[in-house]
Amino acid sequence: MSTEEAEGELSSDDTLEGQSRHRFTTGRDIKSTEEQERDGRQLVESRGGRYVYTYMEPDTSAWKRRRVRLPDGSIGYRVVRPVYEGALEDLKQAKAPNGERIDGLIVYDIDRLTRDPRHLEDAIETVEHYHRPIIDITGTLDLLTDNGRAMARVVVAMANKQSADTARRVRRNHKARRDRGIPVGGTRPFGWQEDKRTLNPAEAQHIREAVRRIILGVEWHAIVADWNRQGVTTSKGNPWTWIGLRDMMRNPRLCGFRSHVVIEFDPESGREIRRLTIAHDDQGEPVTGSGRRSWKWPNGRPSKRSSATGRCAGVAATRVSTWPPAHSAVASRSAAHCCAR
Repeated sequence: MSTEEAEGELSSDDTLEGQSRHRFTTGRDIKSTEEQERDGRQLVESRGGRYVYTYMEPDTSAWKRRRVRLPDGSIGYRVVRPVYEGALEDLKQAKAPNGERIDGLIVYDIDRLTRDPRHLEDAIETVEHYHRPIIDITGTLDLLTDNGRAMARVVVAMANKQSADTARRVRRNHKARRDRGIPVGGTRPFGWQEDKRTLNPAEAQHIREAVRRIILGVEWHAIVADWNRQGVTTSKGNPWTWIGLRDMMRNPRLCGFRSHVVIEFDPESGREIRRLTIAHDDQGEPVTGSGRRSWKWPNGRPSKRSSATGRCAGVAATRVSTWPPAHSAVASRSAAHCCAR
């Protein structure tokens, strides 16, 4: 079921400075899944049926493909939807997870069922060979007839294209932001305020002190233990781990550079390799962040191998590295992107 939101009306009272007041809701206050379940239940009961079970698959893309290992051992890319696949298997067996008998499935709309042609063919196979229908509330889904199956294939193909178009626009927008050093959405990084441009003084000081200790040879585990003992948490409020600390220290962001993740495929191992790299502009120069301060070398561009001191996105820093800056967080040295006063 979809997790898209609908328009709301009225919510419970809220308080402000000790005063009780009414707050009008937005779409965030109504869950689309609840509305879809209610509409589906009403349709089933209006036709004399009995609603026995709801398959919920929130926060799961019906379009995006993931790398998986196929039964023959090869690597392929598939839309991964375990709940959807389980629902089709249950329909074949005519038995819901709660033990109730099921004679068919109902969805809100065909694009709530799937946007992947391969998954649609699985649904068509189930309906055609097991003679158990899958219908939608809007009345556009009919897998029981040849014409209905042909129309479903067209609708899913168009929905698939729509998702691909949206993904392309999002990627282009992210690239434009990356090229200009503009931060994107998500959780704020440790050391910065919510705007991802202004320093958090207390957290920045923790970073500086940790960098000094790392340069002196202190182990990651020791710093993590000290931070957790002092109650220093990540930007999500979680305890620190040495991997989290290491990844933060190796992020070019600490030196004012805009970073992004590059995904490469290793044909020998069949694995995807993710590496953090510094973003470069069209001239091949590193992209700096759009904060109040950006990286400036004290004596111009350094020689091929040198250490450099500069001001890193507001975290005044000593940077130990080579030029050009290390492109990979995995390949970089332990303190390659660490910054300290």
